[in-house]
Amino acid sequence: MTRRLQSGLYEELLTSALEAEIDARTAEGWWVDVRPADATIRPEFLARHVYQLLRRALEGIPEEDGTQSANQIALANRLVEVLFERRCCTNTGSSGNRVLHL
Repeated sequence: MTRRLQSGLYEELLTSALEAEIDARTAEGWWVDVRPADATIRPEFLARHVYQLLRRALEGIPEEDGTQSANQIALANRLVEVLFERRCCTNTGSSGNRVLHL
């Protein structure tokens, strides 16, 4: 989905899609100032971005022979496994955070 940037202040993650839009506006003569996010708000911005992507992915899993719920749980659990493989969450093991049933 293409969006058209309007003039103003934005506090968003710089995704490849947004970068393409910024490049297009810059080519039109717009002045664009991109700055890194402060370390204190980075986790919130990134978590919100991942949440939106994950929610769309979960909503997009089709209902096939009653397996939608199981497939959604499997995807959520794969994400949990990745987080624990990266040692992002150290207070409990990944098995304690796996979804078993909805």
